[in-house]
Amino acid sequence: MPKFFVERGNIGEDFAFIRGEDANHIAKVLRARIGEQVVICDGEGSDYSCEITEISAGEVKLSINEKIPCNAEPNVNITLFMALPKSDKMDYVIQKAVELGVYKIVPFSSSRCVVKLNGGAEEKKTNRWQKIAHAAAKQSGRGIVPEVCAPITFRELTKRAGDFDLPLLCYECEEDNSLKAVLSEKEFKNLCIVVGPEGGFDRAEVESAISSGFKSVSLGKRILRCETAPGCAICAVLYHTDNM
Repeated sequence: MPKFFVERGNIGEDFAFIRGEDANHIAKVLRARIGEQVVICDGEGSDYSCEITEISAGEVKLSINEKIPCNAEPNVNITLFMALPKSDKMDYVIQKAVELGVYKIVPFSSSRCVVKLNGGAEEKKTNRWQKIAHAAAKQSGRGIVPEVCAPITFRELTKRAGDFDLPLLCYECEEDNSLKAVLSEKEFKNLCIVVGPEGGFDRAEVESAISSGFKSVSLGKRILRCETAPGCAICAVLYHTDNM
């Protein structure tokens, strides 16, 4: 059944409206008819089972049959801090991270990042990434659209450790702490995963993060590409917390 995100202001007690591109998609691509069923989501964790009652140019009116909690959201909030990679790898990372269930994505720059964003380029990229997150959330049946934040610096990132029950930094040279072992040390509801760029982290950055409260963890014996590591870590957390 098709699912669409709808702004909370367009959802009433017994009715709702889908407007703009999604309305045109319903009418012209799906060729939906009055009486057909669709699901809408308010982006706040609730789904609505609806029936199409009217179709007009740029607008579809729905009758709400039932409001139910979206069961697609994990019971643990995962924030992904992702170092800016080259090419369009960030598009891929955002798409897959949203599909898997992350709560928020925060790009950041580090000493070995090749890509540097500023001014208009940063805003343009962030807007594009948010659209990718929206499409991925819609495709995967999420109950929220994860926020993709504007890029921050590594120094700003290190100040965020206290925001999480478990702040993790994935480091390819870590030999003592496996991700599995660290996840088993304590209960958590809110954690972050930090993944570096193609060249990895500078040792000084790792030491700075650890001194700020981050826990350095290994993802295994193999060296993973920067676009592979986030999915690996996210899946491990979801499995550990019975969300898979």
